[in-house]
Amino acid sequence: MKRIALSLTAVAALATSVTVYAGGSWGDDWIAELSTGDCKGLASMNSSYCDTSDCKGIAKKSTGSCSTSDCRGVAGMNFSSCSSALCKAWAREDANYCKTRDCKGVVKKDAGYCESDQCKAIAKGDKNYCP
Repeated sequence: MKRIALSLTAVAALATSVTVYAGGSWGDDWIAELSTGDCKGLASMNSSYCDTSDCKGIAKKSTGSCSTSDCRGVAGMNFSSCSSALCKAWAREDANYCKTRDCKGVVKKDAGYCESDQCKAIAKGDKNYCP
């Protein structure tokens, strides 16, 4: 009986974590944590550089390519799909939603706000700034 209870608990925990990931809210450091490929893809808006489906969705402006609701919000400029402050700011093109300087840099397309190289690359539209 204990094994069944433990198994059910493990399955419930796994299902919960999958559901949270599938919902897809970006963290405050999402920009700074972009891979080199995703950075280049978003800076150039060329999905061939992208490593992740979210990068591809934003670069192609295709919600069908996205794996998170935040990506769908940005790719489709659909504020109601957003969970994170970054998504809300980017979808509305309104830096007042931002919680970080990198968010402001990307939304305002002003590298002067940026703290990460990824932000500078996206804000300037220059993949050569990607780490």
